[in-house]
Amino acid sequence: MLGEITEGLWHKDLSMRYPGFQSAKKQMISVLFVDDEPDILVLTKIFLERTGEFRVDTVQSAQEALKNPQIQYYDAIVSDFSMPGMNGIDFLKKVKKLYGNIPFILFIGEGSEEIVIDAINNGADFYLQKSGSPEIRFAELAFRVKQAVRKKQAEAALIESEERFRGIAERSSDLTLILDEDLTLTYVSPSSLTLLGYESHELLGKSLNYASKTIFAQSGSQYVHAIQRILRGEFVGNIEICLSKKDKSQVDVNLFAVPIICDGVFEGAQVSIRDVTPVKIAEKALKDSEEKFRSFVENAYDIVYSMTTNGIFSYISPRITAQLGYEPGELIGKSARLVIHNDDFPRNREIFLKAVKTGKNMNGNVYRVRHKNGSWQWHSLSLSPIVDSHNTVIRVQGISHDITVLRSSEEAIRKANRQLSLLTGITRHDILNKITIILGYLEIIEMDSLMPQQSEYLEIIKDVTNEIKTQIDFTRIYEKLGSCEPKWVSLKSIIPWTLIPEGIHLSMDLDEISLFADPMLERVFFNLLDNSIRHGKSVSKIMLSARESAGGLTVIWEDNGVGIDSEEKEKIFERGFGQNTGLGMFLVREILSLTNISIIENGTPGVGARFEIQVPWGGFKRNKTENK
Repeated sequence: MLGEITEGLWHKDLSMRYPGFQSAKKQMISVLFVDDEPDILVLTKIFLERTGEFRVDTVQSAQEALKNPQIQYYDAIVSDFSMPGMNGIDFLKKVKKLYGNIPFILFIGEGSEEIVIDAINNGADFYLQKSGSPEIRFAELAFRVKQAVRKKQAEAALIESEERFRGIAERSSDLTLILDEDLTLTYVSPSSLTLLGYESHELLGKSLNYASKTIFAQSGSQYVHAIQRILRGEFVGNIEICLSKKDKSQVDVNLFAVPIICDGVFEGAQVSIRDVTPVKIAEKALKDSEEKFRSFVENAYDIVYSMTTNGIFSYISPRITAQLGYEPGELIGKSARLVIHNDDFPRNREIFLKAVKTGKNMNGNVYRVRHKNGSWQWHSLSLSPIVDSHNTVIRVQGISHDITVLRSSEEAIRKANRQLSLLTGITRHDILNKITIILGYLEIIEMDSLMPQQSEYLEIIKDVTNEIKTQIDFTRIYEKLGSCEPKWVSLKSIIPWTLIPEGIHLSMDLDEISLFADPMLERVFFNLLDNSIRHGKSVSKIMLSARESAGGLTVIWEDNGVGIDSEEKEKIFERGFGQNTGLGMFLVREILSLTNISIIENGTPGVGARFEIQVPWGGFKRNKTENK
């Protein structure tokens, strides 16, 4: 109830201050009626307000009406002609001068033709006589008032629309033209200067014939066809034509034209012209780029392809025919699984999904691909995810490089290495037997009494012989490097738990991670443990952890021993450096490098050693048990 009262008072207040204000619910027309006859005022107010469409205020003279500060807000003014002090025509002139185009209706008792003409000439909307049937006269008055108000509202809406259109047209970079029924230019937007080099006034009033010889001189049949369609009342959309500028240069544009039809009669057209030169330049650059890319792709030695995020081929370069015997169309729209060896597919899928999920490039995976004739070839894989403006992967570009010949060469080398390994094994066996004999006779000689100098010489011979034996033993280990295919090795399974002495605690912060490495990876962690025990001196804690980084996976082995001096951080990986054999850390780096894994030491001297093993993307995986 309170809300209704408040709303009513609000509307009442606005109506008192602004008679032209209308409630959205009633939409009433506010009228100021001026007449020197009080009875006519009352009667007219009753008749008009009875319709429910008007709210009528009355005054008895033109002077009183002009003193009303709210006069300009009325929707319409109705006035008698014969009034003391100022008649209806003079009142009309004053209102038009002061307040502009307020609808004004003369409602008089009797009048001559001269009064009617004078009223019309001075801007009266209608002229009505009071004589006759009151019901008919007041009904006609109501009708004329509504008609005059609607006309003004329509004119105001039209002006507003035209101003809005003009504002848009004059701020737009597009050129807007308006033509009359003879296709003469009646409006030209300011952008004509930037687009064509003409000022607007240079084109206003110009005929179709002028435009044909200047602006549209290079447009040809497209221009003629567009004119014919406009004259038939048809919409002309997105026609690309060439226009001639004032300086005779040319510009490519898109043209749109809308015919103006009124009551079925052609009254002109509105034309919009947009410069597409930047688009043309961009399209040409894109086309040139695509041609270069296509030429590169179609002539590349490798197979280049695109895949959806579901692993379906969407493009394959023609090179696939020469390498694998397939026509591109035979595989486009199909899954890559059709041509990848079953044993290699899970690893390939894992790398592909990683690329889609992370948006990162994946390189180096080796797998087998089936030739159309049924044979298998070895290929290496490179993947590059393509993302949209929201950084979402929308497809994956791939390059497949044929390494079959390389693999065959590697196999031949491995075969030769096996034969060489057999020979060196036999030779090593024989040398070690001879060393055993030498060491045995040295022991016998030591049993006899020897002079001090002889004992010293004998000890030197034993040391040198033992060093030879160590070197020979090392060749047995070193010759195994690279002799076997790399494989997936679980990190947790190769930690030398049984070799950790009492007094040293080893803790791990490892997920279920496997590395793609040489089978001798276990030796890496054995040597790292040996280094901590031998050279850490005061080691009581060893920590093994792993974390992903921008370059892949970093595995960290660190202890709390004496650490490694700054000048020796790189030397410890050199062959022969150190207090013992000088081969332990050298062997560590050699084993890791076989699968592109690197190692550095960056601990703090006096705090402890810290070895960081860097595993590239594709060289490690998280085991399925963890994913579950």
